[in-house]
Amino acid sequence: MNAFFTLGITKLFGSLLSFITRNDAQLLPMAFGLLLTHQYCLSFGPLSGIVMEDYFPRTSLLAANREGIFSLPGYFAIYLLSMCLSQWLQADTLLSYQEMKRKLRQMFLLSLTCWLLMAAANRVVGVSRVTCNLGYVIWMFAISITMISLTIFIFDFVIDSVMTDPIIGTDKYLNKLEGTKGIPTFTICEALNMNGLTFFLLANSLLGGIKYYLRPKDRNDYESVGIIFIYMLLSTVAICQLHRKGIRLA
Repeated sequence: MNAFFTLGITKLFGSLLSFITRNDAQLLPMAFGLLLTHQYCLSFGPLSGIVMEDYFPRTSLLAANREGIFSLPGYFAIYLLSMCLSQWLQADTLLSYQEMKRKLRQMFLLSLTCWLLMAAANRVVGVSRVTCNLGYVIWMFAISITMISLTIFIFDFVIDSVMTDPIIGTDKYLNKLEGTKGIPTFTICEALNMNGLTFFLLANSLLGGIKYYLRPKDRNDYESVGIIFIYMLLSTVAICQLHRKGIRLA
């Protein structure tokens, strides 16, 4: 299944699942329930064999696209978990200096927890992008939360706080917000909202360059993780710079 179809279906069904819940607090248990059910079917049912084994003929639309179709529950779970993370990040955006430090500590602790869970999941169920299993979902969140934490630290804490004003959310700052239509969010969130498609295209272009020039298959684990971090950092820094200059491309 084409990646764009996967993205579209994930957006559609992820939104439908979010509408089913009565309130946002139910998104997290729904995501965990969906993820664990998907992993149970992979570990104890025939699903993993159907997806991974070559002896199943690709004679129908379902069989020909079985990897993309049967990995969708994992991507639905990622979508719901991302909504939970976004709501938590944007719950309080006018933060004092101490509140910002506490938020960053919580994020780095969450990142560390995800990495530990990923290591445990790798030993128990493995990490599979093809099936989007439990280990892969945790791995993606470990990388994402780590990079979001670093980005917020660099742009919102160091540049916008320490290097400009030691207090975020002071009366002086709040006076600047009078007359604005909405509550400001973290820089990375605003940058993605402004140039989401640009970020997607840039990330794919960088990924193609990495595959061609750096040849990840020939790298060891530490080099591969380092490449991923640099790749994500370059992508996020680029769109954050566009946001700071007020440039909207797509």
